[in-house]
Amino acid sequence: MVWFVTLVFATLWSCSFCWIKLDPNLQTCPPGRKQSSATDGCLRTGPCDPDDPPPNGTVTKKLGETSCTFDCDYPYCNKDGGCHCINMVDVGTFFYGCSFFGCFRTRGDAVCVDRKTLQPIPLYTSVGEGMCVCKPGYCTLCGACTKLGSPLPTQGTTTWMTRPQPAWVLVLFVSCLLTAAAAGCFAQRSRRKVSNAGTKPLLHAY
Repeated sequence: MVWFVTLVFATLWSCSFCWIKLDPNLQTCPPGRKQSSATDGCLRTGPCDPDDPPPNGTVTKKLGETSCTFDCDYPYCNKDGGCHCINMVDVGTFFYGCSFFGCFRTRGDAVCVDRKTLQPIPLYTSVGEGMCVCKPGYCTLCGACTKLGSPLPTQGTTTWMTRPQPAWVLVLFVSCLLTAAAAGCFAQRSRRKVSNAGTKPLLHAY
């Protein structure tokens, strides 16, 4: 029964992204990173001043209200009314720090630095210290480091970009697991009954 509970939790976790509604204004993630699991909130499209729109701004009028939006190039993030390369922030450090084991390769060109001074920390000198940040010339995007000037990933290269799935997908997975578990329990009980029936005469003989 333990394997069944583990399998259910694993399926629920893997399908948890089915319920996430992706913001269409999010910046495109680099190849190998899931947009659905990005927590940095890097927006490609953001608001601007309709009275003083930027060159690439779009001013619209609807129901007597005027609004303005503009897009940022990849891998910049739309923040505070401008396009910024987010850097020197934690790109994703394991709970014990990075001073001993370093940074995960999945984070890209990241380096372990002191949380206060932001100076690099030599590896294997201490344990449980530091955080991983992107090197100069790289931007933090979707939990990874993206080099400035990198081309916008195409649909073919963003193989790990997750799209929201309909709710019936999760229901189907759980239903199949429950059916398999019920069949397994029934078969196990049947085997026990047969085994007990075969041992009862031997017990009466003694």
